[in-house]
Amino acid sequence: MTKCVMREIENLAQEMPDVFRNTLMEAKRTVKLPCEHGGGIIDVDKCMETFIGKRNENKVFVGTNDEELRNRIRDKGIAPIFFYDRKSSMLIMDKPSEVVN
Repeated sequence: MTKCVMREIENLAQEMPDVFRNTLMEAKRTVKLPCEHGGGIIDVDKCMETFIGKRNENKVFVGTNDEELRNRIRDKGIAPIFFYDRKSSMLIMDKPSEVVN
């Protein structure tokens, strides 16, 4: 998790404390890694894509329910993606990319 991601969770917890209270508590316990972009806090999607880079040298996975972000990352074929399926209340690993490196 980067500082940009943490800031996004903090903002969501302020807007909807009942929904994001537990998420914020768990996020505070998670290891934070330095962002790979210059400057301060940026859009979380851009931060994640920059952090992953072209080769995912940090060997991270992405956890997001943002379908557009999942599609962009999957199209690059460089990082495993997980998302929460609300219907089944389960964490799902997204289908692997068909990109061959």
